[in-house]
Amino acid sequence: MTIWRDISERKEAEQRLHESYELLRELTSRRETAREEERKRIAREMHDELGQHLTALRMGVSTLRVRFGQDNPDLGEQVQKILLLSDKTMQVLRNVVTSLRPAVLDAGIAAALEWLAAEFSQQGQTTCRLSVPKEIPDLAEERAVAMFRIVQEALTNVTRHADAQQVFITLEQKGDECLLEVRDDGRGFDPVVIRKKSFGLAGMKERVLMLGGELDVTSSPGNGTVIKVHVSSRSEMLTLPNPP
Repeated sequence: MTIWRDISERKEAEQRLHESYELLRELTSRRETAREEERKRIAREMHDELGQHLTALRMGVSTLRVRFGQDNPDLGEQVQKILLLSDKTMQVLRNVVTSLRPAVLDAGIAAALEWLAAEFSQQGQTTCRLSVPKEIPDLAEERAVAMFRIVQEALTNVTRHADAQQVFITLEQKGDECLLEVRDDGRGFDPVVIRKKSFGLAGMKERVLMLGGELDVTSSPGNGTVIKVHVSSRSEMLTLPNPP
């Protein structure tokens, strides 16, 4: 009788723990979705409102240069400086809007990763190579955005810490499963030490948890880092494994 009660209590505890996992995943998903929606809203408002005002300002300043610049060289010089400053401000605005919500995400995960790899290669000394199949099923927006953010965070870590020469991004489709790998040839790290204080890895874990997938990080000092993500390409979430 005592043994049966112990087994029953253990099963109840396992069920409660499993339900806690499910609740955590749902809360993480809702928070991340809300965060992305807020980014999208801010990017749209900055592009539409601030972008229009800056464009109107530049047109007004250009009109001043045409009407009064020739008769007043000093004014023309000052107007030219304002035009250059407005152009720089417009570029900063574009960069901020892109960082908040890259428009290429609307074209799908493959196009988004191609853009991200190209941008990364242009900005630094590290070469980024991408391998994506010609045909890959369209992922639901929240899944595509989550995978994009995972790669984005991985590349940020490479820039800050890895001192790598090359990065390889691979996206594969196997049945209903989507496999993502980011591999670099950098200095590597001790996962036991880094995991305790890395907000980047924590963010990746949150997004993979939201997708009901699996995250595997392999690294050691001097041997680079490999980040692997396994998620379902279907719209529904994968079921988390039962707690031990």
